[in-house]
Amino acid sequence: LLRARAARLSNEHGAAEAAARDALELLKARQGPKDFWSPHCWELAACHRIAMLALCGSGKIARALGELQELTPLLAPELTRCAQPRLAKLLTEEVKVLRLECEVALDVDPHCTEKSGVASATLQGFIRRIDALLPELTLPHTRGRAMVAAAKLTLLDELPWYAAGGARPEALALAAERLSEAWRGLGPS
Repeated sequence: LLRARAARLSNEHGAAEAAARDALELLKARQGPKDFWSPHCWELAACHRIAMLALCGSGKIARALGELQELTPLLAPELTRCAQPRLAKLLTEEVKVLRLECEVALDVDPHCTEKSGVASATLQGFIRRIDALLPELTLPHTRGRAMVAAAKLTLLDELPWYAAGGARPEALALAAERLSEAWRGLGPS
């Protein structure tokens, strides 16, 4: 797992994914005196998370979403939620924002360069999801990342208005406000 993390931090996405998969296999096939303790759900979740981030880094967003499916049930099993409710909530919060970022990267980003752009209904749907998610987000970095996504989507939705010479000041102000809040959560402390 440490090899996977080191590879990811070095932007070696293929090596990070391979090391995370190796760690998963080793955790699942523990042998010897340590068999007494089964792998902790968060150890397994950490492996899936690194694999997912490595897939994102190498542009394999659809596969990363599949990895998120494996990760989600490991984060907050019933006993974990009872024993560590705050930590389980924070981990779940992180995954919700990661899922949203992956879905935006998959459903919005490829269409930004097309002449017709991204359908406003798609952008508005994501914006509504983010607005519904924001009250649940308590970590500054997850809130900040959600705000960056919301600002991006708001600006993309405003581009046709801008190109037609009728940009709406309230939409631009909202995007600026979201970026400002994101800076407070993500910027230097």
